[in-house]
Amino acid sequence: MAFELKGVNAAFTTPFKEDESLDEEALRKDIQYLVEAGVHGLVSCSTPGEMVLMTDEERKKVIQITIEESKGVPVIAECGSARTRDAIALAKFAEDVGASAAMVLTPWFFPQHPRGLRMHYETIADSIGIPVIIYNLPKYTGVKMDPNLVDVLAFHPNICGLKDTSGDLTYFQNLIEKAGDRMNFVTGADELILPSLAVGATGCITAIAACVPQMVLELYNSFLKKDLENCRKVQLNIIKLKNEFRKMPYLYGQKLAQEVMGRPSGQTRMPLGPITGVERILLRKGMKKSGLI
Repeated sequence: MAFELKGVNAAFTTPFKEDESLDEEALRKDIQYLVEAGVHGLVSCSTPGEMVLMTDEERKKVIQITIEESKGVPVIAECGSARTRDAIALAKFAEDVGASAAMVLTPWFFPQHPRGLRMHYETIADSIGIPVIIYNLPKYTGVKMDPNLVDVLAFHPNICGLKDTSGDLTYFQNLIEKAGDRMNFVTGADELILPSLAVGATGCITAIAACVPQMVLELYNSFLKKDLENCRKVQLNIIKLKNEFRKMPYLYGQKLAQEVMGRPSGQTRMPLGPITGVERILLRKGMKKSGLI
């Protein structure tokens, strides 16, 4: 069955031990949990997976494990790199081991010209048989995909969609108006899942979907049923949870929340880590106060 970018796709964290090595057992258990929760897709080594703090060989290992534990759930392998040939190598590996699609973050560090970005994505899409998803994350990469460029790339037969984590709903709607007839668009902004669905998103690829999958699935299914009252209620609870996360350094909150809910998720890697016992206590108190546990 052909891959279609839609529904609730969980961009999960990568568990690391105290020595920063991959905790394979915890990773397998977490993927199993997400599969049993009913997510529509598994997204390996994306931003919450600490992709830029991993070697390509480690990323390949996580992709392989994800596919082994997926039980038929589509696997979207994040294959972005600052260098096109490295992104192609990761995408080819992902295809070889059975991934459903390759998500490719815009190149970072150097300023990007639309011509170079077009060549980057078209070269990757021409090099593999699985579809490519453009990953737009301007806050961290310094690159914001121009809607006119997205319009051009949408004509490529092997570029199937775009994940936008700009947090700019007007921009996102503009993308959909430009190319929504040729590719699917999903949001990566946890706080904007409902508004994004309302303007035409076909789903989400989010960290919060890996943290509280049942909550995000409830929002998505309520939207399909046109139960907007419940949609708003769930979206507000997601915002409450994200507000608790923001009280801590990036990724601490999500990993700690998963631990509080009985899913040990390990440490973050330096320079993000390590997580402290005090932070565990503070997050638990905040989640209880907000009625989230």
